Amino acid sequence: MLYKSTRGHHERITASVAIQRGIAPDGGLYMPEELPKIDLSFLEALLPCSYSERAFRILSLYLCDYEQEALQSICQQAYSTQRFGEYPAPVVKLRDSQVSVLELWHGPTSAFKDMALQIMPLLLTKV
Repeated sequence: MLYKSTRGHHERITASVAIQRGIAPDGGLYMPEELPKIDLSFLEALLPCSYSERAFRILSLYLCDYEQEALQSICQQAYSTQRFGEYPAPVVKLRDSQVSVLELWHGPTSAFKDMALQIMPLLLTKV
């Protein structure tokens, strides 16, 4: 899978290069040239998986230039129970309500950013 700038720059790069660069030369963000097809059976197969396994299965669709074993290890390290506890992003139903919320603050700094930022340095070291 190749990535391109949201601002139309013509260069196409791999996921690992896009992660290293962060921003495209024209100031745009990198996005996949084509989105992978995700069907209902793929989503259903994620239900029994741990958070790290879900992350691996989804990211493996987008980060094709990473070795599968390395990517799986990265996901296990980034979303380990030591960093996030048993449930990294629990869905909690509000009391006496039909509303549920996704709690994204169970990481090491108690901020939603932990979900993305725990994996980033690991991805950068495996390029």
